[in-house]
Amino acid sequence: MKTATWSGVLLVAGAVAVTIGLWQPAGPGNDDRRIGAGRESAVARPAAEQTELATHPVEADQEPPTLQSPPALAHEDRILWERCTSGLAAIQRESNPEVREKMATDLATWMVGRDATSGLAFLSKQEPSELVEDVQERLLQIWAKKDAPAAAAATLKIGGSQGRDALEAVLGTWAEEGLGEAIAWVKQMPDGAEKQTAFLNVALTAARTDPQTAVALASDLPSSPERDEMIVHTASQWAVTDPTGASAWAREIEGSSLRDEVLATIATTLGESDPIAAGTLAIQTLPPGKVQADAVVGIIQRWAQNDPKAAATWVGQFPEGALRNAAVENIAKLWADKDARPAGEWLNSWRPGESRNNAIRAYSEQIAPFSPRQAAIWAGTITDSQMRIAQLETIAKVWMEADSVAAKAWLSQMPFSQESRSRILKR
Repeated sequence: MKTATWSGVLLVAGAVAVTIGLWQPAGPGNDDRRIGAGRESAVARPAAEQTELATHPVEADQEPPTLQSPPALAHEDRILWERCTSGLAAIQRESNPEVREKMATDLATWMVGRDATSGLAFLSKQEPSELVEDVQERLLQIWAKKDAPAAAAATLKIGGSQGRDALEAVLGTWAEEGLGEAIAWVKQMPDGAEKQTAFLNVALTAARTDPQTAVALASDLPSSPERDEMIVHTASQWAVTDPTGASAWAREIEGSSLRDEVLATIATTLGESDPIAAGTLAIQTLPPGKVQADAVVGIIQRWAQNDPKAAATWVGQFPEGALRNAAVENIAKLWADKDARPAGEWLNSWRPGESRNNAIRAYSEQIAPFSPRQAAIWAGTITDSQMRIAQLETIAKVWMEADSVAAKAWLSQMPFSQESRSRILKR
């Protein structure tokens, strides 16, 4: 017979121990339990514990996590590994989500109190699973609050994506507890991609509480899509509490592409509380083009949801052009959806022109599903002949779907070309 390896013995011992209930979910008060000489028997165990064990049978389709262990372990390390294995198995058997969360927290707390480094090593050697990741994240958060430098240093020894995720968890907790200390620790890391990622992780946490420090951290890093994304995100957080300071800082950003993106984000964020100031910022600081139009339209869309009349009055001051067209189209559509009658009255007050044509097209398209005849009347007032015919065709197709008899009667009276009629009737 071949001699069994230590891993095989340990797996068998673990299965037996779980079956007879010798190993319990580890907790801070259970440090002195041992496997072997001196352990309690199932008969001697208090009745409450025996009852608890009986309520959590191992289901046939639930296998305990596979223990991945080195060939030999010191006695104290073996105790930790055995306890952690049985703890994971117990959590896996539990069906109540709230109880599972408490058990996971208790296990992570015990691991930190016993030997956080060995506990992290144990978890890093297990097969990846949602349960293992959950317990590891809890362990790192608890450890970071207790001894953040030691926790961060331990994650660097894991390596790979798992080590990066672990360091991110530690730095996130550390930055919330002591931002300055976390920054100082990251600065002493060797230069490289790992250090840049660590700075971005700290900046992400700082963005919620200290956006000025966060943008300063991110701005000092080499240019990259991740860095730029972090700067934009942090600027939006800053704009919530200090839009003036955020926009003043953004104006000084080197590189027009990033500067414009940050300013557009600040303007859009400001639009939630002060749409006029936000729109003015977008118009004055952004060059004409897509970025400016997107920012203004984003502001208008939010504004029109709450006060379409005020938004329409403000947009009415724009000069004719692409920006005005885009703005009035959005207002017409949103206002028609909210309250079609006053939106129509607003359109009637506009002089004929390109922007009015665009607004009528958007308005008629919005009301066509529930009022196709009225939509057709509006579309007929578009002064651009090509746009008018195209919009009437669009409405006719919608009308045909809703009421083909009425639509065909209307169609027979309209001066459509035979080609247009064929497109409409083809559906």
